[in-house]
Amino acid sequence: MTVVRRFRFSLESLLTLRSYAAREVEQRLAVATRRCIELEMRIDDCRVRRSRAFQLSRDTGADIELRFAQGAYISQLEQTVSRLTTELETREKERLVVQREYHEVAKQKKVLEKLKERRADDYYKESMKHDQKDMDEIASGVSARSRIQGGNDGSL
Repeated sequence: MTVVRRFRFSLESLLTLRSYAAREVEQRLAVATRRCIELEMRIDDCRVRRSRAFQLSRDTGADIELRFAQGAYISQLEQTVSRLTTELETREKERLVVQREYHEVAKQKKVLEKLKERRADDYYKESMKHDQKDMDEIASGVSARSRIQGGNDGSL
């Protein structure tokens, strides 16, 4: 009877490297996504403050200095929104590049995992065939011995 050996995937080290690369790119993607979300939140905050300042400027009286200061503040917020929007567009492009890289690395990893799965299935199926063959040989040996022993008992 053969000794059952554990399946060993010959490309395991490559699969480990691909897994590591996928985790690394996934972390970079998370950082890029977080930056985009933070920029979106800052843009939203500036827009809310601009809206409040605009509403306040409509509600205030005819104080020219106050209106001038509010106008400057609103203008500053609009410039900030514009600058942050440009930065967000740049960060989104960077995030998309990292996302494509992640999809490629994950795809390569998945291919190796599927290959490992198939090879393991083949290995265990082959192992079961060998085990069945061994069991059949044992059964036929026992049957032959019992016939031989049965034939010897009748001739004595």
